[in-house]
Amino acid sequence: MEIRPYQPHDARALVHSYNALHERPFTLAEFRTSMAALLAANGRIWTILSPDSQPVGYATVEPVPGLPGLADLDGLIDPHWQRRGLGSRLLGHLCRKLTGGPIHQLSHSLTDLDSPAAHFLRYHRFQLSHQESHLLFTAWDDLPLPVPPSPTCRVAPLAERAEAMALFSRLYEASFAPHPWHQPYSPAELEATLQATADMRFLWVDKQPVGVVWLHYPAPGEAEIEPMGVAPEMQGWGYGRYLLLDTLHYLRQRQIERLRLGVWATNKVALSLYEQIGFRHNYARSYLTLVLH
Repeated sequence: MEIRPYQPHDARALVHSYNALHERPFTLAEFRTSMAALLAANGRIWTILSPDSQPVGYATVEPVPGLPGLADLDGLIDPHWQRRGLGSRLLGHLCRKLTGGPIHQLSHSLTDLDSPAAHFLRYHRFQLSHQESHLLFTAWDDLPLPVPPSPTCRVAPLAERAEAMALFSRLYEASFAPHPWHQPYSPAELEATLQATADMRFLWVDKQPVGVVWLHYPAPGEAEIEPMGVAPEMQGWGYGRYLLLDTLHYLRQRQIERLRLGVWATNKVALSLYEQIGFRHNYARSYLTLVLH
């Protein structure tokens, strides 16, 4: 069984393996594009071949932006070649290749800790590092009114794109830098992801920016919040609740039916706020990690 770096002509065989294991299939063009994008982001891909030199599995390692030394691990083995030790061989190979380099920790996220993938990773010494609760809001008819904690606070976007991105970065650092779930946005990420300046809603108190919500619209009638933050010195005074409720009323006016957000399971204060307002648990995402030696 040969293991070598991924080559573009591997895609035709590997996309069939991928589609046999996933509910949402890839076209060949989509698969090739995703692999090319991963390599362009300084990721690495290995292909494992059958005895007759056919690609029967792959593994990808992609650095996590803003978190030096951490990389996301993904991959698969074709269903016809599973339970033959190929996954273990592939994982061992890439760990040896990565040891001593800039990547010192691998992470894989999943929604079922009893899945075959979870059992495989735990067998290979991956450990649960943290969990994220994904919440859903649909209780628009019972939405409380946003009551400002002070007469000088308001929620409004910035018209200038560069100014909005710079202010978002400053508020994001102030809100999340002290916490383990902190993952900075790079300027390239902001530029590529921000669709409109109106999607970043800033909380102002005495004309000073103290909080932010970033809205995303993945599908008609749906919205996501990622992230929402309030400066530490303004927490505990009701400003986060006001920012969230004001945003919910804004989304209701836009006829949004489903709003989603994720919050680390250890962030009990935020979870309590969301549940009080009417968010309900949708699913949990668990992160298994391996430290490379």
